[in-house]
Amino acid sequence: MQKVEVCGTEDGKAAVKEAVKKTVCRLSTEGTKVSLDGSVLTIHIDPAKSSIVGKEPGSYSWKGALEEVL
Repeated sequence: MQKVEVCGTEDGKAAVKEAVKKTVCRLSTEGTKVSLDGSVLTIHIDPAKSSIVGKEPGSYSWKGALEEVL
């Protein structure tokens, strides 16, 4: 699978447009993260744990977390 920069290039924009049809924001108590269920991108925001986390332990950026689910 080829990774493309999220929203930074025409290929990245096309990949996001193809993969995501709806975006939902949710209050979370289990950390800030993103998930993709079908074509619904859910952004989970935890005010107490605002640093975004991904599937693997360690530090993530929003870009890295989005690339991981897309």
